[in-house]
Amino acid sequence: MAFLSLPQSPVAFLSLPQSPVAFLSHPQSPVAFLSLPQSPVAFLSLPQSPVAFLSLPQSPVAFLSLPQSPVAFLSLPQSPVAFLSHPQSPVASL
Repeated sequence: MAFLSLPQSPVAFLSLPQSPVAFLSHPQSPVAFLSLPQSPVAFLSLPQSPVAFLSLPQSPVAFLSLPQSPVAFLSLPQSPVAFLSHPQSPVASL
């Protein structure tokens, strides 16, 4: 396990090479990134935006969420199917 903390930044990085899991946190942004390369899963969270992105490349599935809009986008490239949802309209497109 490797943990790096830079309190003046403030940046926190956690690495679990056997997993392998990598987590990067920067509270001032605030940005949180989680990477699980063996899965492989990548999750990016930008709470101030707020934007959430989930990527599952093996599936492959991509999901984008913009809660303030609110817009949700789901992509299934192998199908290939793309779904866009905007509940305020409310319009759903497939």
